[in-house]
Amino acid sequence: MTGMKPDRILPVGCSEAITQVQNSAPSILPIMIDTRKFAVFSALVSLLPLLVLGPNVCGAFNKDHVRLVGSGKACPAPCDLSGADLAGVDLSGFNLAGADMSRANLREANFRGAVLSGANLEGSDLSGALFQYAQLDQTELSGATLVGAKLVNSGLNNAILRDANLTSADMTRAILVGADFSNADLSGATLRGAFLERAVFDGADLSGANLSGADLIGVNLTREQIGRNTKRQTWDTRK
Repeated sequence: MTGMKPDRILPVGCSEAITQVQNSAPSILPIMIDTRKFAVFSALVSLLPLLVLGPNVCGAFNKDHVRLVGSGKACPAPCDLSGADLAGVDLSGFNLAGADMSRANLREANFRGAVLSGANLEGSDLSGALFQYAQLDQTELSGATLVGAKLVNSGLNNAILRDANLTSADMTRAILVGADFSNADLSGATLRGAFLERAVFDGADLSGANLSGADLIGVNLTREQIGRNTKRQTWDTRK
């Protein structure tokens, strides 16, 4: 099982039942454990909660119940991860489109290549999270904390990032057409080569941001917003 990634998240509300099922594994699976059979035994034990309880028994989720189960890499619908503690969890490649992850703790979570289109991440802590090549079109990120997040080559068309904290976030070559950054903090952020056509920056702080080579067609920015240290040598701001 070495190197496998979590493919299904089991609910927090099933914690006690999961423990009971797994503790009873030796009586259910009377296997002689030796060095060659240990990996197989561990895999069977991890599968037992799903087989006995089913995948959709409860509502909330927690990183402690991420299991190496199935191959779908999708959150069971309706996908309610609101308020969950999933800090550091590996959700790369998952289909989380339309999921409710509002107010969740997702610090340093891995969303590389994940589909989060239309998901609700309002007020979530995504500090240091990895979103390279992720799809976040029309995703709700208002009030989210994305300090130091990596959004390189990600797609955020029409994403809502009002009042979000994107300090030092890396959005190099991200596609942000029509994204709403109203009152967001983008100080020190990297937007080098990003596509920001028709993006909204009303009240946003871009001081010290790197916008070199960014496409800013149809974008209005004031001197106060960009500050003195913002890199903007090759902006394209044609209407």
